[in-house]
Amino acid sequence: MFEWIDEPIKVLASFDKGLVTPHKFSWRKRVIQISNVNMIHRTRDGTVTCYIFSVSNGTAAYKLKFNVATMKWTLEQVYNE
Repeated sequence: MFEWIDEPIKVLASFDKGLVTPHKFSWRKRVIQISNVNMIHRTRDGTVTCYIFSVSNGTAAYKLKFNVATMKWTLEQVYNE
C-alpha cells in the first residue's frame, strides 16, 4: 500500500552528462540505500521542472521528487507490503 509522505529529504546523488542518479537518502533519522532506479519522468509545476524518481531498496519502494529550480528533494510516497 502506498503511503503519501510529502516530506523534505536529503539525497546523495550523482550528476553526469545531464543525468541525475539518486544513490541514497536520509529520512526520519534513517539512511536508505537505493538499489534500483525503476523509472524517471519529468513533470512541470507551473514553470518549474521537477523529476520524479521511482526507486527501491529490495524491501520497499519510494517516489522521490527533485525540484530543478530549488535543487530540493522531497519524499513523495513510500510503498510497503
